[in-house]
Formats: sequence, structure tokens, C-alpha cells
Amino acid sequence: MNMLLQVRAERIDSDCVFREATAFTSTQAMGSTGVLTFTIPTHNWNPGNAGDIIRIAYSFSTTAHAGADVVIETGTTDTEIVTSITEGAPPVSRRIFIGD
Repeated sequence: MNMLLQVRAERIDSDCVFREATAFTSTQAMGSTGVLTFTIPTHNWNPGNAGDIIRIAYSFSTTAHAGADVVIETGTTDTEIVTSITEGAPPVSRRIFIGD
């Protein structure tokens, strides 16, 4: 497969407006199957509000002039997101969305 992938975390406010983001991770080449592991760069987040969310954004690119299909599996241990975010807001406000 000739696909490359990088990710970043974005803060979206309760009105669904983009507020800020980390830098993108380094780019990894995607194989035909397998698990990729990314470490999102640290970021000095603005305080925001309790209704804000963190969204994981994917950036796909290709190394060839051809189409490709990508499947992002959800609901398995291979797709879990581990975070060290610790803030005073109630746990319900720390929702993580994958994609848009």
C-alpha cells in the first residue's frame, strides 16, 4: 500500500468551532494490514470550557498516483486511545472523537 498517515489532537468548543491543535505526528507508512502507534506531541492547551472536546484528526497522503481504500477499525484494543489528560472538569467533558 502506498499510503502515509499522521495524526494530531484538536480542541473543538461546544459550538463545534475549532480552537487549537497539536502539531502533527511524524508520518508513518501504512502496510496492507497492521497496527500503527502514534505519540501526539505535547501542547500547552488553553483552559477552554467544560463542554469542549478533543478530536483526533487523521491526515492521509499517498506516494503514488492511484486510489486506495483505508479502513479504520473501532471498538477494539488496537484502536484505543490512551491519554494523560488530567483536568478539573467532570469526566463526561473529556470525550474523544475519532475523525470528523
